[in-house]
Amino acid sequence: MSAGLGDNPDGVVVIGESTLCTSVFKALGTVSTTAEKMTIQPCSDPAVVEAVGNQNLNGTKVFTASVINADDPETQLYKAIMAKYAPDTDIEGFAIIGYQGMLGLVRATESVQGTDTSPAALTAAIKSAKDVVLPAGYGLKFTCDGKAMPGMVSVCGSGGIVETFENGELVDPQLV
Repeated sequence: MSAGLGDNPDGVVVIGESTLCTSVFKALGTVSTTAEKMTIQPCSDPAVVEAVGNQNLNGTKVFTASVINADDPETQLYKAIMAKYAPDTDIEGFAIIGYQGMLGLVRATESVQGTDTSPAALTAAIKSAKDVVLPAGYGLKFTCDGKAMPGMVSVCGSGGIVETFENGELVDPQLV
Protein backbone atom coordinates (compact mmCIF):
# COMPACT_ATOMS: atom_id res chain seq x y z
CA MET A 1 0.00 0.00 0.00
CA SER A 2 2.81 2.39 0.88
CA ALA A 3 4.48 1.85 -2.49
CA GLY A 4 1.24 2.52 -4.34
CA LEU A 5 0.77 5.77 -2.45
CA GLY A 6 4.43 6.79 -2.72
CA ASP A 7 3.83 9.37 -5.43
CA ASN A 8 0.98 10.96 -3.45
CA PRO A 9 -1.88 10.29 -5.88
CA ASP A 10 -4.91 12.55 -5.76
CA GLY A 11 -7.24 9.59 -5.44
CA VAL A 12 -7.58 5.88 -4.81
CA VAL A 13 -10.34 3.75 -6.37
CA VAL A 14 -11.28 0.48 -4.68
CA ILE A 15 -13.23 -1.98 -6.84
CA GLY A 16 -14.01 -5.41 -5.46
CA GLU A 17 -16.22 -7.46 -3.23
CA SER A 18 -16.59 -6.94 0.51
CA THR A 19 -13.53 -8.88 1.72
CA LEU A 20 -11.24 -7.04 -0.68
CA CYS A 21 -12.83 -3.73 0.34
CA THR A 22 -12.23 -4.52 4.00
CA SER A 23 -8.54 -5.30 3.54
CA VAL A 24 -7.84 -2.33 1.26
CA PHE A 25 -9.66 0.23 3.41
CA LYS A 26 -7.95 -1.09 6.56
CA ALA A 27 -4.60 -0.72 4.81
CA LEU A 28 -5.46 2.79 3.62
CA GLY A 29 -6.31 3.67 7.20
CA THR A 30 -3.02 2.25 8.44
CA VAL A 31 -0.97 4.41 6.07
CA SER A 32 -3.16 7.47 6.76
CA THR A 33 -3.49 8.58 3.15
CA THR A 34 -4.95 11.95 2.29
CA ALA A 35 -5.88 10.79 -1.22
CA GLU A 36 -9.57 11.00 -2.07
CA LYS A 37 -11.11 7.54 -1.68
CA MET A 38 -13.71 6.23 -4.13
CA THR A 39 -15.42 2.87 -4.37
CA ILE A 40 -18.46 0.93 -5.57
CA GLN A 41 -21.59 -0.29 -3.83
CA PRO A 42 -20.29 -3.66 -2.50
CA CYS A 43 -17.83 -1.75 -0.30
CA SER A 44 -20.76 -0.11 1.51
CA ASP A 45 -21.83 -3.45 2.97
CA PRO A 46 -22.44 -3.15 6.74
CA ALA A 47 -19.85 -5.86 7.40
CA VAL A 48 -17.21 -3.70 5.68
CA VAL A 49 -18.21 -0.63 7.68
CA GLU A 50 -18.05 -2.59 10.93
CA ALA A 51 -14.69 -4.18 10.12
CA VAL A 52 -13.03 -1.04 8.78
CA GLY A 53 -14.45 1.58 11.12
CA ASN A 54 -16.04 4.91 10.37
CA GLN A 55 -12.79 6.84 10.57
CA ASN A 56 -11.31 4.86 7.68
CA LEU A 57 -14.37 5.41 5.46
CA ASN A 58 -15.40 8.99 6.24
CA GLY A 59 -15.36 11.08 3.06
CA THR A 60 -15.21 8.06 0.75
CA LYS A 61 -17.29 8.53 -2.41
CA VAL A 62 -19.45 5.52 -3.32
CA PHE A 63 -20.61 5.10 -6.92
CA THR A 64 -23.88 3.21 -7.05
CA ALA A 65 -27.25 2.90 -8.78
CA SER A 66 -29.39 2.84 -5.64
CA VAL A 67 -30.09 4.78 -2.48
CA ILE A 68 -31.43 3.36 0.80
CA ASN A 69 -31.03 6.41 3.04
CA ALA A 70 -33.41 8.87 1.40
CA ASP A 71 -37.01 9.98 1.71
CA ASP A 72 -37.84 9.65 -1.99
CA PRO A 73 -40.82 7.42 -2.91
CA GLU A 74 -38.71 4.72 -4.60
CA THR A 75 -36.53 4.25 -1.53
CA GLN A 76 -39.57 4.13 0.72
CA LEU A 77 -41.21 1.52 -1.55
CA TYR A 78 -38.07 -0.63 -1.38
CA LYS A 79 -37.97 -0.45 2.42
CA ALA A 80 -41.70 -1.26 2.72
CA ILE A 81 -41.43 -4.28 0.41
CA MET A 82 -38.37 -5.60 2.20
CA ALA A 83 -39.98 -5.09 5.62
CA LYS A 84 -43.08 -7.02 4.55
CA TYR A 85 -41.61 -9.84 2.47
CA ALA A 86 -38.02 -10.25 3.71
CA PRO A 87 -37.83 -8.63 7.16
CA ASP A 88 -34.70 -10.58 8.15
CA THR A 89 -32.74 -9.58 5.04
CA ASP A 90 -30.17 -6.79 5.26
CA ILE A 91 -31.52 -4.04 2.98
CA GLU A 92 -28.02 -2.85 2.21
CA GLY A 93 -25.45 -4.91 0.35
CA PHE A 94 -26.65 -7.00 -2.57
CA ALA A 95 -30.39 -7.30 -1.77
CA ILE A 96 -31.13 -4.00 -3.45
CA ILE A 97 -29.42 -5.11 -6.67
CA GLY A 98 -31.74 -8.12 -6.98
CA TYR A 99 -34.72 -5.92 -6.15
CA GLN A 100 -33.77 -3.38 -8.82
CA GLY A 101 -33.28 -6.06 -11.45
CA MET A 102 -36.56 -7.82 -10.79
CA LEU A 103 -38.83 -4.78 -10.37
CA GLY A 104 -37.04 -3.04 -13.25
CA LEU A 105 -37.86 -6.03 -15.49
CA VAL A 106 -41.48 -5.98 -14.36
CA ARG A 107 -41.75 -2.26 -15.11
CA ALA A 108 -40.05 -2.59 -18.49
CA THR A 109 -42.42 -5.37 -19.56
CA GLU A 110 -45.68 -3.78 -18.39
CA SER A 111 -46.81 -3.38 -22.00
CA VAL A 112 -46.98 -7.17 -22.51
CA GLN A 113 -50.66 -8.01 -22.82
CA GLY A 114 -52.60 -11.25 -22.96
CA THR A 115 -50.98 -14.63 -22.85
CA ASP A 116 -48.01 -13.99 -25.15
CA THR A 117 -45.10 -14.02 -22.73
CA SER A 118 -42.70 -15.44 -25.28
CA PRO A 119 -39.07 -14.30 -25.30
CA ALA A 120 -39.82 -12.24 -28.42
CA ALA A 121 -42.76 -10.44 -26.76
CA LEU A 122 -40.73 -9.70 -23.63
CA THR A 123 -37.73 -8.51 -25.65
CA ALA A 124 -39.92 -6.23 -27.74
CA ALA A 125 -41.50 -4.76 -24.62
CA ILE A 126 -38.14 -4.10 -23.01
CA LYS A 127 -36.72 -2.49 -26.15
CA SER A 128 -39.77 -0.24 -26.54
CA ALA A 129 -40.01 0.86 -22.88
CA LYS A 130 -38.90 4.48 -22.47
CA ASP A 131 -37.77 6.33 -19.35
CA VAL A 132 -38.64 3.50 -16.96
CA VAL A 133 -38.14 4.52 -13.33
CA LEU A 134 -35.24 2.55 -11.85
CA PRO A 135 -36.44 0.98 -8.60
CA ALA A 136 -34.73 2.63 -5.61
CA GLY A 137 -32.73 4.61 -8.16
CA TYR A 138 -33.23 8.07 -6.67
CA GLY A 139 -34.76 9.43 -9.85
CA LEU A 140 -32.71 7.49 -12.39
CA LYS A 141 -34.56 6.14 -15.41
CA PHE A 142 -33.65 3.64 -18.09
CA THR A 143 -34.46 3.01 -21.74
CA CYS A 144 -33.28 -0.21 -23.41
CA ASP A 145 -33.25 0.90 -27.03
CA GLY A 146 -29.51 0.34 -27.40
CA LYS A 147 -28.63 4.05 -27.37
CA ALA A 148 -27.84 4.78 -23.71
CA MET A 149 -24.11 4.15 -24.18
CA PRO A 150 -22.64 4.10 -27.70
CA GLY A 151 -21.16 0.74 -28.61
CA MET A 152 -22.85 -1.07 -25.72
CA VAL A 153 -26.33 -1.97 -26.91
CA SER A 154 -27.23 -3.97 -23.79
CA VAL A 155 -26.66 -1.00 -21.43
CA CYS A 156 -29.96 0.69 -20.61
CA GLY A 157 -28.89 3.70 -18.57
CA SER A 158 -26.05 6.17 -18.47
CA GLY A 159 -26.63 7.78 -15.07
CA GLY A 160 -25.46 6.93 -11.62
CA ILE A 161 -25.45 8.09 -8.03
CA VAL A 162 -22.55 9.23 -5.88
CA GLU A 163 -22.94 9.14 -2.11
CA THR A 164 -20.44 9.96 0.63
CA PHE A 165 -19.64 7.98 3.77
CA GLU A 166 -20.19 9.97 6.94
CA ASN A 167 -20.04 8.20 10.31
CA GLY A 168 -20.80 4.81 8.79
CA GLU A 169 -23.76 6.00 6.72
CA LEU A 170 -24.06 6.94 3.06
CA VAL A 171 -25.31 10.52 2.77
CA ASP A 172 -25.76 13.32 0.26
CA PRO A 173 -26.81 11.32 -2.84
CA GLN A 174 -26.00 13.13 -6.08
CA LEU A 175 -27.20 12.10 -9.53
CA VAL A 176 -24.43 11.98 -12.13
